[in-house]
Amino acid sequence: MRLIADEIGEKVENDPRIQKLADNVESFMQELEEIGCFFKDWNFSIGLVDFPAIIDGKEVFLCWRTDEDDIMYYHEMETGFAGRKLIPPEELTD
Repeated sequence: MRLIADEIGEKVENDPRIQKLADNVESFMQELEEIGCFFKDWNFSIGLVDFPAIIDGKEVFLCWRTDEDDIMYYHEMETGFAGRKLIPPEELTD
């Protein structure tokens, strides 16, 4: 997207390529919400997504970043990313 923006300069809002990319992003975000996930990285730097789950009988969010191969962390609803903990091994299934 950056290359396209450099190419078209200040006419970004009117370029159909940029609009198509923006529409795609909006569609992906809507799809995540429809399946109950929450995209938490509005500046698109780490690709953070939260998934609702139950661990030890408590509602939590599984927490995944795009630079992680697997979903390995969770956090309590009120702690957010700063409260990430490893998912207990007994909660993991193959």
